[in-house]
Amino acid sequence: MKNDACLQQLQLTLVELPEAELRKILRDYRGYIRGAVADRASESRLLAVLADTRQLAAGLSRRSGRERLAPWPGAGRRAGGHAGRLLAVPELKRLLRKTEMNIVKIGCGLLLLGSAAARAEDAAGIDRLNFNGDALKLELSADAARPYKLDVEKRNWSDADCKVTVTRMGGDLTFQVKLNKPVGDRCKLTVRGNVKPGKQVGVDMRAFDGDLNGRFSSVQMRGQALKVDLKGVYGAVALSGDAVKAEVDASVDDLKAKGQAVNLEFDGTTRGVALEGQAVKADLKLRGAQPAASVDVKGQMVNLDFHADRQAKLDYQVSGQASKVSGDWANTSGAPLKLRVGGSAVKVSLERN
Repeated sequence: MKNDACLQQLQLTLVELPEAELRKILRDYRGYIRGAVADRASESRLLAVLADTRQLAAGLSRRSGRERLAPWPGAGRRAGGHAGRLLAVPELKRLLRKTEMNIVKIGCGLLLLGSAAARAEDAAGIDRLNFNGDALKLELSADAARPYKLDVEKRNWSDADCKVTVTRMGGDLTFQVKLNKPVGDRCKLTVRGNVKPGKQVGVDMRAFDGDLNGRFSSVQMRGQALKVDLKGVYGAVALSGDAVKAEVDASVDDLKAKGQAVNLEFDGTTRGVALEGQAVKADLKLRGAQPAASVDVKGQMVNLDFHADRQAKLDYQVSGQASKVSGDWANTSGAPLKLRVGGSAVKVSLERN
């Protein structure tokens, strides 16, 4: 059994601690974990209190500023010597209250003793990832052939000016980012990882830069500035913000983007696309010989390049105070591919591939 899953869980739990302190804690645990996994005699009974212990462990980061971390008693000994003390929940809670270090060390040992099945259950139990707050870069895949894990990277981080907390409630895992410095000044935070296919992603941030690749059931993002690159297969995708820039090379059931300025490059399959904004610039390429989709674009200023297979039949309507349509595509009323564009100043280019 590997220690990585436990140390990763610990790192996410303590993500808001100062970086130097976090590194020291992780180094300390490696030796302890090697001893903890050596004794399997009490594995099933330890698993029975795993959930309670993990909830207690999550409290460490919230109290880290009030107490000094104390060393684990007997860290160099095998975990078997502590097994009897770990099994009784009331006694366990009393021990955990003694030192904050005990809280996470016991929880970490239990996570490892829970075996690979416990880790798989934990990964599968995350149904939705939420990212809230000021600024974040996300690199996320959904690949069943790779391990399910999340890593947090801090750069130019100042614990006095920046804070990130990670909370788990049911199937939701939420990252909350608070930067006292202006966005872009310092405190760069990147979350990288791989989750089980079919999960949901929610974003509500001032500035967000996201790169997603895989199969996701839904993606909902809003913020002042969104920059998103999507590849793979998606159910519903909804993007909204003051400035929205998206590159989508994917199959999407339903795609919506709304903002003051919307810039979209789409190359894939879809049943519906809806774009709305003061200024909309879009390059849409629909795959398939006979795509069936509804595309609706509205804006004060619209610049649209629309591409589809030359065999496709198109039903289109373009309206505006000043509108221009270029291309030799015949307008076929009732065709399965429908395009509706409206605005004050509209420019549409229809191209048959």
